[in-house]
Amino acid sequence: MSKVTSSSRAITRARYALRVQSIADGELAYDVSIDDVRRFRIEVSHGWPVEWRLYATTDASCARQPIAIENEYFDILDQLERGEHWMPADSIERPVAAPTPITYVRFPEYQRGR
Repeated sequence: MSKVTSSSRAITRARYALRVQSIADGELAYDVSIDDVRRFRIEVSHGWPVEWRLYATTDASCARQPIAIENEYFDILDQLERGEHWMPADSIERPVAAPTPITYVRFPEYQRGR
């Protein structure tokens, strides 16, 4: 049974997101189609730390060396939705930076002046 998935970044859709579709092939692998043509395969390693690897595919064969390694499936899918690994360099959409820096304060009692 296969399951079609897409990136969880629905708020800020990447430029090529509608052209990219991933289809689950088992629990730990996905076939990725662009414009309904199978182009990539995403697989998870079984080691530690867990790594998701992107492989180029041609016809029914998969490349032996990964072209990208990330720590999350959605990191690789986000790259593909922005055009990385399959569009010319000048057509790739760059990641959008956060509008303001995010700061976290975990232990306010340890701040200076307290």
